[in-house]
Parts: sequence; C-alpha cells; structure tokens
Amino acid sequence: MELGELSLQGGADTSDIGSEPQGEVIVERDYSLGTIPRFESHFPQQLQGRVSHEEFEHTLSTINGFFFDSENLTAAQCLESLFGCLTFYTYYLCCDAKYTKNMKRLSAFLESENNRVYKPAGFLVLNPLSNGLLYILDFRRVADRGGVTRSAENSKDV
Repeated sequence: MELGELSLQGGADTSDIGSEPQGEVIVERDYSLGTIPRFESHFPQQLQGRVSHEEFEHTLSTINGFFFDSENLTAAQCLESLFGCLTFYTYYLCCDAKYTKNMKRLSAFLESENNRVYKPAGFLVLNPLSNGLLYILDFRRVADRGGVTRSAENSKDV
C-alpha cells in the first residue's frame, strides 16, 4: 500500500465497532418478496448531493430487473436445462445459460454506470456477485475531497 492510500478492507480505526467503514455505503438486500435477489430502494444519505435520486433509482431498478429476469422461470429456461442434462452439460461449453448471459450484461451495465455516474461523484459500485448477493450496492469511495485516495485493490472491479 502506497503512502496516501487507505484500504477499506482493513487497517481502519476499529474503536467504533459496529459502524460501517468510512467511505462505504451499503444498500441491503430486500427479502420481502422471497428469495429472488432484490435490493432496497431507499436513497442513502451519503450519496446526497453527489448522485441524483433519479440516477440512483435507475441503477437500482435496472439491477433488480436483471436479477428478476435471471431468476424468472420460463419454458425456454426449462428446455435449456433439459437440453443441458441430455447433452451431459456439454451444451454449456459452447453456449451460455440465460443466467450467465444476464450476469455478463449486469457487469457491463455496472461498468458503464460507474464510468458515467458514480466515478465522477467519487464512488465505485461493486458487482453484487462479489459478495454473494448479501448486499447489492457496495459504494466505495474512490477519492475524498481532501485528496486522500482509497484503495479498491481488494474489491474486484466489475
């Protein structure tokens, strides 16, 4: 770690146990509709003045849409799974499953949203697959106003 960098994964002051690390904004998973990955739509106070409510809502609704589309059981997905079983799963060596396609689209979407909205505001939205879908939007501070940059080396960039 170079001088001026602060890792969000550790090394921070732990005297205030139970509070989230400085520079990290977490949007929790919403279990009210069952097990389909869906995330709470409340606007975090830490984003106030840096990201508009509309941009945040667009990001959140699009992410929720990707997961709903991936988890929604259709006849085409049933046939795809059946064909995968009948071919001893060699079908998946040449073709991606619908879930895999949607997760690739999600990664591309998060990368574009980071470049367009969140990086200019000083945040980085991490892919929810990197934390097991426990919380979806892990906004990491990229840089503070005082010029102290924060390291995202332990967090996989989307």
